[in-house]
Amino acid sequence: MTETEGREFPKRFTVTIKAAPRVGGMYWCAFHDERHIHLPEMWKVRPVVVVSRKNNLRGKVTVLPFSTSDRNESGEFAFEVSAETRKIVDHERTWVLCDHPCTVATSRLSQIKGAVPRMPGDELADVLRLMLKSLAAPLSSP
Repeated sequence: MTETEGREFPKRFTVTIKAAPRVGGMYWCAFHDERHIHLPEMWKVRPVVVVSRKNNLRGKVTVLPFSTSDRNESGEFAFEVSAETRKIVDHERTWVLCDHPCTVATSRLSQIKGAVPRMPGDELADVLRLMLKSLAAPLSSP
């Protein structure tokens, strides 16, 4: 008996987006529902911005989730988006959670209002800088 015999593997889901995600692209992402998460993991359907490069249509992608919770107002790594970006996603006060990069299957992504809007370049640069700041600092050499 081989190692995989008798085991069930997770099923593959259909990809609904039309092209490989690009850095700065914004999508809706269907994270896990509340029955299958371990807090503080992301859950429910929420907007995200793509931060990984060299993505393909039927693979995985790294994203940063958006949140409308006012608790983010004082968050060190929460970036409040511009009015321009806010209009695209939901018109509410919104933050990108730069310390919460998530790698998800592209099948979790769907277009926003039938399109793939891009985060403005200067705003994306600020988000990426804050994301990098939230990650481990380089080790100093001895």
